[in-house]
Amino acid sequence: LELSALVNAPKLNSGLTPLHLACAGGHLAAVKFLILHAAAIDAASEIPGESGRVRGEKITPLMAATREGRGDEMRILLEGVQVKHTQVRCAVDLSNVTGQTALHIAA
Repeated sequence: LELSALVNAPKLNSGLTPLHLACAGGHLAAVKFLILHAAAIDAASEIPGESGRVRGEKITPLMAATREGRGDEMRILLEGVQVKHTQVRCAVDLSNVTGQTALHIAA
C-alpha cells in the first residue's frame, strides 16, 4: 500500500479482491490490515464479460471465508473492526448470483 497498491483491485480472472483472498486463505492479520486501509468489506466478486455484462459468482469476502470454514475471519467481518470512530462490519444479507447468502453457504 505504501507503493500505491490498490486495496480493492480485483484479480482479472476471478474478480476476487485482496480481502476475498485473505478471508478465504485464513490470513487474519491481512484481513484486519485491509479493512483498516479501506478495503470494501462487502465487495462482490465480478468479472466483466462481453457487452458490459458481469459474470462470475458475485461472492463477498464473508462468503469466501464461510466457504473455506475460516471462523476467525468470519468473526472479524461480522463483529467488525474499529476504523477511526466507526465500527466497520459486513452485511449478512447479501446474496450471490444463485441467491445464496453466507448463511446458505454455511449450512
